[in-house]
Amino acid sequence: MFQLAFHIPFYVWRMSDKACEDHRLDANAKRLRQSRDVSFLNWTSSGSSDFLYEAQISCLVAGEDESRWVAYGFFDTYFDAVGEAKETVEAYHEDTVKEGGMNADPLTFGIIDAEKTRRMPREYFLSVFRIRIAQVKREWEQVVEKVRQSIREYEQVSCSCLFLGFMEETRAM
Repeated sequence: MFQLAFHIPFYVWRMSDKACEDHRLDANAKRLRQSRDVSFLNWTSSGSSDFLYEAQISCLVAGEDESRWVAYGFFDTYFDAVGEAKETVEAYHEDTVKEGGMNADPLTFGIIDAEKTRRMPREYFLSVFRIRIAQVKREWEQVVEKVRQSIREYEQVSCSCLFLGFMEETRAM
């Protein structure tokens, strides 16, 4: 018997008119994942709001031996607007039936054809981990870039205000 698993919590930054709520509840009837309105970090408001969402990716590969094993994947997607979510049963099905489409493996974010999936469970687990950790890295990089952008915009706004205040004081003298 063997089991290989990973659980990676992370944050995603999305812009939308309103927050997408996680409708799943924990044992205390609280939302499983939380979101935060971080629009106050957007100094050049574009009309839509900015939200920071909690998310998690989990994967389990388990089996009795190298020839009898199963893989499960659990991926938060509640924060993606309807029609924009890439990881839905419908999206994977549509990719399968369209001309030139492939039977995408959902655990590998649709990158690997399910017909060409590695047959060795440990290699498969590492492939899934490599692809999913790259996804988490991209999401974290987006969060960091949005915060950096907010800091740069704040510095520009505050410097402009200081300069204008200085100019008004100079004129008053």
